[in-house]
Order: sequence, then structure tokens, then C-alpha cells
Amino acid sequence: MRRLVLLMLCAAMAVAQAFAAPPHWTGLWETESAERLLKSGAPDFEPPKLWGKPPYNAEWAQKVAAAHPPGAPPAAAELQLPPTTKVCAPTGFPAIMEYGVPDFLFEILITPAETLLLATDGAARHIYTDGRPHPAPADLWPTSLGDSIGHWEGRTLVIDTIARIAGPVGPVPWAANLSDRAHFTERLHLIDVDTLRDDMTIDDPARFSHPWRLTMRYQRVKDISRMIAINCAENDRNPVVNGKIVIAPPEH
Repeated sequence: MRRLVLLMLCAAMAVAQAFAAPPHWTGLWETESAERLLKSGAPDFEPPKLWGKPPYNAEWAQKVAAAHPPGAPPAAAELQLPPTTKVCAPTGFPAIMEYGVPDFLFEILITPAETLLLATDGAARHIYTDGRPHPAPADLWPTSLGDSIGHWEGRTLVIDTIARIAGPVGPVPWAANLSDRAHFTERLHLIDVDTLRDDMTIDDPARFSHPWRLTMRYQRVKDISRMIAINCAENDRNPVVNGKIVIAPPEH
């Protein structure tokens, strides 16, 4: 009986420690690429790192070269991403972690059982931190967000994601193209009170010659007080004015 009580106490203490690990992750966050776009506009748009060139193996390097000849991606002016661009479709993972559009934000909710990343496009990324494993192969199938589990190492959230559907990373055809065997490892932690960093490693044995390592940073959003839902089918309630997201009155 004493041993059972001791085990229960240790488990409760571990959960409490994990839950208390990141005291300043609340609030809204945007990617640095989105922040740069807000300030500079489309001519100086810097594509997200996830749109870059991954370490393809010979087979996939040849396939990508045939599908997208030299010169792609197009110039920034052809991307049609001015500072008023709105996200109209779910982005999926890993694009949710680096979407260079100014009104795309995410919020972090930490509970003892999981950490949630909630995005303005309605996506909810569930990262289970209560010790549960990935589902058994018979119960696991690829989805746009994949299956994520994690654990805390001090104030760093270590995330393991598998079972993402095959296809391009992000909403553009020239973005990196992954198989459904891609394996993602992330280390998410604060650099300072207003800067969050994600060190991501993507290992794709079907398409990469070696792991692809990326670093993404996020800035805390301070000029709005709440998440604003996006609906491109209706009038725009959150236009970007002078480099800042604002809330406009509804049209009559």
C-alpha cells in the first residue's frame, strides 16, 4: 500500500512539474517571417525555411527537378502575398509552425495531459505529454497534422511527430515534398520572454539522404488582445494597416 501511494505521489509530482515548466507561454505568437512581411511588404518577402531545399536523395532530387525547373520558386512579387493576405484553408503540419502570412497566429495551451497549439485557421495541434505512446500501427494512419507526443526536459518541450500525409510542406507546390514516413523531432523553448524557438529535425528515409535541420522563431504578439477567427468568405474584420493587424467594424 505504501509503495502504491509513493508511486502515485511521484506521478503527481512529475505531472505538476511538467505542467508548471513554461510559465510564460501564454498569449499569441507569430512567426518571424510573418513579422517581417508585416513590416516590409511583399517585395522583401522572405519565404519560410520549410519552403527551402531539403536533402533529397538522388531519386527525389531528380523528380523535383523535373517537376520544378530552375528558377522556382517564383520571385517574391509573383507570390501574391501582400501584407493583407489572408489564410483561407487549413495549413496542416509542419506549415502551421512557420506560415509567413501576417494574420496567421497561434496560441499555446498547456495542460497536465497535453499541450495544444491553436491556430487562427482553426487547426488544433495536440501534443500528448502524459506518457502515452503513438497509436499501434493498426490504429495509425496519416493525417494533415500527424500524431504528436512529447515530454518536458526542464523548460523545453520535446515533440515527436509521425504519420503526416505525404505531399508538399506548405500551400505551394515548390515547397519541400515529404513521404508519409517522415519523422519530426522538435525542441520548443523560450529564448527570452517574448521569443519562442523551435529546433526541428525532419528525417524522411523514403526521400532524404540525411536529416533536415531547421530553426524557426516566433515573436509574442502584443498589439491585439485575443485570437481573431479568419473567414475569407465574409468581409475582412482584421485588415493589416500600417504593418499592424487591426479590428475593423462590420460593413452594413
